[in-house]
Amino acid sequence: MDQYQLIAAILWGGLQLSLIALIAGLLAQHRGRRNLALTLLLISVLGTLGFSFVGGFSVGRLTAIIPVLVIGYVVTIGRGPAAALSGVLAAALTYVAFSWLFTPLVLTGGPLAFVFGFWAIPFYAILALAAFAWAFAKRPSPRGAVFRG
Repeated sequence: MDQYQLIAAILWGGLQLSLIALIAGLLAQHRGRRNLALTLLLISVLGTLGFSFVGGFSVGRLTAIIPVLVIGYVVTIGRGPAAALSGVLAAALTYVAFSWLFTPLVLTGGPLAFVFGFWAIPFYAILALAAFAWAFAKRPSPRGAVFRG
C-alpha cells in the first residue's frame, strides 16, 4: 500500500466514523439524551466537513450536504416536527445556494473567493459552531418538546 492509498483509507474511514456518529447521535436524541446527541452530532459535522474540505473538487461539494442538513436539524432539536422540517428545509436551501449557485463569486476575489472556492465549507464550519453553541445553550421549552433530554 503506497502513501496515497493509506491517506485515502484514513479519510474514507474518518467519513465512515462520522456517519456512525451521526446515526448514534440521532438515536441518542430519540432516547432523550440531548447532550450526548449534540456531542455526537458535533463530532459527525466536524468529521464530514473535514472530509468534504479535503475531498475538495472530487466529492467535497456533494458530501457537504450531510453536515449542512445536520446543522439544520440541530437548531430545531426538541422543538417539534414542524420546526425540524423547516430547519432541514432551510439548511437544504442554504446548501444549494452556497455550494452551487454562489460559486461564480470565486471570480470576484477576496474573502468570497476563499469561502466559495472551497464549496462554502468554511462558511458551513462557522455556521456549525454557532448552531451547536446555540443548541447547547438554549434548551427547548418542555411544552414544545417532542423528546425531552
